[in-house]
Amino acid sequence: MAVYVFWDRVEGNKAIGLRCVYKESVLTQEQKESALVIDAMPTPPELEGYRFIPYLDLQDNSIQFDRIGVPITPIQFRNRFTLEEKVRLKTAVLSPEDSAIMKCIEEDLAALSEVDLSSRRLRESMAWLVAKNLITQSRCDEILGDA
Repeated sequence: MAVYVFWDRVEGNKAIGLRCVYKESVLTQEQKESALVIDAMPTPPELEGYRFIPYLDLQDNSIQFDRIGVPITPIQFRNRFTLEEKVRLKTAVLSPEDSAIMKCIEEDLAALSEVDLSSRRLRESMAWLVAKNLITQSRCDEILGDA
């Protein structure tokens, strides 16, 4: 079954504000000719903390998805770490300055009612954990949903 794809506007090489019509009989011939026709609408990825918004890539007429951060709860964020990682973070032997930085990171997270995975401050804190070899870059990417 054909899917007729329409869009609201173009930004660069992206057509955004997509609308899909699945029932060909409700369209005029002119509407059919102005639409992109695809076999099926692709399924967006599923990743906690993110919403995926479809757009039409005008270079190859494919449907792609922009990832938009959706805040998660602090416990949802905490649950992204393994028990081993949590223990490593709690028991790390750090210099006094690094201990103070770690305490600031913990206090900042404890004060949050929601965690934005795309937040610059969160990403800087996670990069610091990687730089101190407390977590690996690949785990950091997984935790932040970048893997």
